[in-house]
Amino acid sequence: MPKNTAFCSKWLQKLDNTGRVCSRWLKKGKTTSSFQCIVCRTDDLSCANGGWTDIKKHFDRPKHIQCMKDVFGSVSLIASNDQSSTLSNNTDANSVCTAIFSTNENTTRIPFVTIQTDKRALTHEEKATRAECIWTMAIAQLGFSFNSSQFLPEIFQSMFPDSQIAADYSLRQRKLSYVISHGTSYYFTNGLIKDVRKAYGFSLLFDETTIAEAKNCICVRFYKSIILGHATADIISRSIIDSLKADGIDITKMLMLGRDNPNVNKGIEEILNKEIIAERKKKSSSMLVSGLISIGSCPLHVIHGSFRKGIKCTVWFIDEALNDMWFWFSRSAARRQDFKIVANNINEIYCRFLNRFVDSRWVEIGPVIERVVDQWNVIKEYFLIFLPTTDQKN
Repeated sequence: MPKNTAFCSKWLQKLDNTGRVCSRWLKKGKTTSSFQCIVCRTDDLSCANGGWTDIKKHFDRPKHIQCMKDVFGSVSLIASNDQSSTLSNNTDANSVCTAIFSTNENTTRIPFVTIQTDKRALTHEEKATRAECIWTMAIAQLGFSFNSSQFLPEIFQSMFPDSQIAADYSLRQRKLSYVISHGTSYYFTNGLIKDVRKAYGFSLLFDETTIAEAKNCICVRFYKSIILGHATADIISRSIIDSLKADGIDITKMLMLGRDNPNVNKGIEEILNKEIIAERKKKSSSMLVSGLISIGSCPLHVIHGSFRKGIKCTVWFIDEALNDMWFWFSRSAARRQDFKIVANNINEIYCRFLNRFVDSRWVEIGPVIERVVDQWNVIKEYFLIFLPTTDQKN
């Protein structure tokens, strides 16, 4: 006859087949006669018939033994919501290894990914998946081609022959595309939507291919693509509104709509403006309700033009100075060599040459000026001291 043995808390202090306490991986289940294995990530397992014997049968199974090796065989990673922690080894029988990344200056951060989940040890399969996700986000951020990952599993296996994670790494071109589209893309899109929901206002930009971008403060992120057949003003505007509402984004927080000049886009702005005014009237009792901010069709052109006008109103003539310096060195390899010699003579660090400034890219003048400021001592030494005292015809 079946028994109804209840889970006993004393079992947590018993030793398993590794000689350590079971509390490292064993916990009570949701019912009184069940238990769960943390490393195997199981649901409730019954101990009603055999009691401790059922638990012993579980930790003697090959799958459990392999999971224990994956989790406790070396320093294990713990996924956590905490932003700081320490790295410990499995020297104590009651200890659980942790490796959570700190935000301190002396701590190395893991790029591209932050794991946020309940505190628990990662299994071997999760470590392999995590490695593939990190490489996927590196591909997306650094602009590598998908073909660059075609032979990556074999490369990693040759580089790290003693790593089981490298042996099980299987990310190639097709899987890479799938992980980006259906894995990391979903995660980052949800993060973007959460940021827009919390923002006081946002701007929406789209073009004739119905690609929308959401702009939150100074951070611009891709939102989504909407594939349409007949792209009339009514269809596009309704698709944009429905998409924002479906994601829980309040359209009354939209400050401005960015677009290019086709007439159909003018109609879209008018329809969205009417919709936003109507929504704002429902929320406000004031008679005066404004719509979208209108600064022209394309905000990028307006911002660029405003920046250029502001610089032109000064007496710095900075654009001419930047172009003169760049053209002086760009046409002569000998001058660039002399510039490096001058930098070495005055013990200045020379890493990169001056950037070129393009008149049609005024909003990108910042990095060009920063490079000049970094090398200002060398520039003064070259033009004010070296050139006047050196007779050169090149």
